[in-house]
Amino acid sequence: MQRLLCELKRRRVLNTASLFVIGAWVLLQVAEVLQDMLPAGIIRWLFIALASLYPLVIVVGWFFDISADGIKRTPPLPPEEVLPPTRFMDHVVLAGHLLVIAMVSYLIFSPPSPVEAPVAGTPVKRRTIAVLAFEDLAPVSEDDHIGGALAEELRQGLTRTAGLRVMGTKTSEILQAAGESRTELANELEISTLLQGTVRNEAGQLTVDARVIAIPDGNPIWQASFAGPINDAIRLQQDIMRSVIGAVAPSLDPDPVNGPRAEAGQCASVYDMVLRGRQLSATPSSDPDRDKKRQRGRQLIEQATEIDPECALAWEAQALNDWSYSLGGFAKSGAAARRALELNDTLPEAWSILGEIAEQEGRWSDAEEYFLKGIYSDPTNLRVNLMYSESLITRGRVKEALRHALDVYRRDPASSHVNWRVQFAATYAGEWDVALEHIRLFEELRPSSESVLWWNKAYALLMKGDSDRSMQIFTEYLTGDVPGYAKWYFTCVKARDDESLRPRLNEAMAATYEEYVDKEQDVWAYPINWAWPVISCDAWIGDGDLAVKTALSVDITELQWYAFFMSEWKVLRQHPRFREMVVESGLIDYWRQWGWADYCEPVGDSDFRCD
Repeated sequence: MQRLLCELKRRRVLNTASLFVIGAWVLLQVAEVLQDMLPAGIIRWLFIALASLYPLVIVVGWFFDISADGIKRTPPLPPEEVLPPTRFMDHVVLAGHLLVIAMVSYLIFSPPSPVEAPVAGTPVKRRTIAVLAFEDLAPVSEDDHIGGALAEELRQGLTRTAGLRVMGTKTSEILQAAGESRTELANELEISTLLQGTVRNEAGQLTVDARVIAIPDGNPIWQASFAGPINDAIRLQQDIMRSVIGAVAPSLDPDPVNGPRAEAGQCASVYDMVLRGRQLSATPSSDPDRDKKRQRGRQLIEQATEIDPECALAWEAQALNDWSYSLGGFAKSGAAARRALELNDTLPEAWSILGEIAEQEGRWSDAEEYFLKGIYSDPTNLRVNLMYSESLITRGRVKEALRHALDVYRRDPASSHVNWRVQFAATYAGEWDVALEHIRLFEELRPSSESVLWWNKAYALLMKGDSDRSMQIFTEYLTGDVPGYAKWYFTCVKARDDESLRPRLNEAMAATYEEYVDKEQDVWAYPINWAWPVISCDAWIGDGDLAVKTALSVDITELQWYAFFMSEWKVLRQHPRFREMVVESGLIDYWRQWGWADYCEPVGDSDFRCD
């Protein structure tokens, strides 16, 4: 045995094996950090592969000497030489390798049994957290509630942690309302932990009791109390987030990517007002005093910007409150967003507002840059990803739009609004199964609003070839007590596949256009707005002239482009006016710089074609 150890030392076998073990350990550490982006089970298979290579390393180390001079074959021991003596450290290294072999063998052949048998096909939940609204204790009035706004700040702060999946606001609200079935619902949504607690804001002092609950067992794995003056609330939030990350995913870097939303000490004199203002501004529509509360919230945030003009969070909140699709809304909201970004250029929602304004003004490249800056600031921010998805549809990059919408869905699956956005993008991308699935989810989440997506469902079923179910829906909504244009549109739906029904439809479309084009549009007209029957019918059976004229009659620039990128409506993309619009608006320059629409491609250096 002694002679074998001396020979191993002469041939430097243990040195080579030790380098391999260190390299394998580093590789496994990197794989663990990236495990959420890798296929399930990849770390175990990587571990087995490295273990299988270990004997080969020993054999190679025996026959070859690997050094800075290259790889050379180790010659036999010359007769005149003696083996090098062993030292205590050599025995330690050998013992270490024997221990490594024993541990690896145990982990491969005798893995610990799970506490509960895993459900077949269920992905492993890792590093996924939902932040529930904190319960306000002893508020003086409704204007003093900050529990929901505090949870939203924690939620947006945690999304900046690389490798941590943070669930969105609506999913968190549904979990909040689930009561005793909360842990069961969280388990179904593949959430691994919940952050919840209480907050007391009293006499200038803030006290937060927080705890992290493990799913599915429902037991707390961490809890702590944080207290301090309200003007030090941002530091308290950062302490909470660091502690939560340490409890949920200790291997992750607790420092946020691109820095925190606000540094400790900033907004000190007005942060209480910002939280109360944001809470009031988010008053749900079901509240009978919604308008009054939202107005008080706007006033508080405006006061915060006046008291502390250097508080970026206050300016961001004001930009969101001022947002509306009007020239006045663009001006006020855009000014507040720019001020917020002057103070902190990593606020994604401020970037999303500038992006949407640029989109409405047809400044395509500016909009792209703004949205991408927002996504770079926080790649998982839900608002900026949804708004970017919508803008991509109007530029024809529908597959990328669907990808961003689905990424948001992964973080906020219980939001009806998110499911609406996913089906919207899927409809334009021609992914009918995806569209129908998210229409179903939308209807489950909002059972009283089934009529909102009736056309989308009927159209998706029609495109899938399920004409019977499709026509049942069209019949339900386009017959009976409906406007005149809905009646001829029902004929057009059937005429899509039956040419004998097409006579006089062009006249009916033209008459509807002339009757309604100069009137203010009601986007919620029942059962359908007049413009969509004209556009879709002309796209199905006409030459596209009326469809293009109708699209151009819409005031909102972004809406003018939607019809052109519906997957089936090739006649609109091949219309001469569409080509002129692309060139006149600068959309072709955008395509050349940022990527072409899914249905269009360049022809030479100066032309393009679409199908």
